[in-house]
Amino acid sequence: MARRPTVQLLTKHAALSSDFGREWATKLFGEEAIASLPILQTGKNKGHPKGHVQWRKAMSSGFIPGFGPVAEGQLVDAWIGEGMLSPKESAMVGEWMGRKQNLAGSASMLFQKARDAEAVRQQRDAAERAEENAGYSEEAGRYAKAAGYYETAAAIYDGMGNPDRAAQCRTEAARILALQPAAPPC
Repeated sequence: MARRPTVQLLTKHAALSSDFGREWATKLFGEEAIASLPILQTGKNKGHPKGHVQWRKAMSSGFIPGFGPVAEGQLVDAWIGEGMLSPKESAMVGEWMGRKQNLAGSASMLFQKARDAEAVRQQRDAAERAEENAGYSEEAGRYAKAAGYYETAAAIYDGMGNPDRAAQCRTEAARILALQPAAPPC
């Protein structure tokens, strides 16, 4: 079996109190994440976000377990730590991609394009889960609940710009409500 070449990584860092560090961290993690960090209260950098952005780049091409193949000069991962030598495992917590989490990620989750793709994937998954739940509810005879799930899926598809799929979900909701037995007279 051929031995995979070892990839050498170069770790760089910049203080968030510097213009470069703040701009680079904003490009990697977005404005929401940087705005959620604590602010320095004293000293020459008063009013700037606390922490250091750190990132690793591949100095040679090869394979990194857990990341896959990388090209020379490619960004591998980045994180925001309290100090300039903070390990990735102790990344600061902030608001990122709509939830509170560690500000650390691989290249596939950094930059706005990747975050937008992840948001679309999450929306699609939510719509598919709603449709699945609708099917289970219909099988169990909970017609109003099933119709509600289809309406939720339709709203998500509308938001994604998929009106055809939204119309299909609304048609299913109407079909299911027609199956619902009428309430007995009082």
